Parts: sequence; C-alpha cells; structure tokens
Amino acid sequence: MLFGWLLVSGFRTGTMEFPQAGFTLSGRRSRQPVRFWLTALFVAILTILCALGTIGQIFFPYGL
Repeated sequence: MLFGWLLVSGFRTGTMEFPQAGFTLSGRRSRQPVRFWLTALFVAILTILCALGTIGQIFFPYGL
C-alpha cells in the first residue's frame, strides 16, 4: 500500500521520490524526466512484487 501511495502521489505532484535511510531516489517530471520515469518504474516494480507476494501467501500459506 505504501509503494502504491508513493507512485500515485508522485504522478500527481510531478516529483517522484523513494526515500530510504541510505539513499533517496528522486526526479522531477519537468526537469529530470529520465530520473522521474526510472524512479516511477522502480516503485511500480516494488508495488507489483508486494502485491504478488501477498496473493502468493494467500494461496500458499506454508510455502511452495
């Protein structure tokens, strides 16, 4: 849910950020379009992987 919120708020404001303790990925859509879309892609991949992991836990509660 957090990654989805980061993705939606980034598209809405035009500034994509992925803050971490050691580093921060960020980019502005108007000034840094490549960094913006790479950060958006990274956050989208994390969102999809977390969703698939949650669905996988429902179908395979004891693992594969």
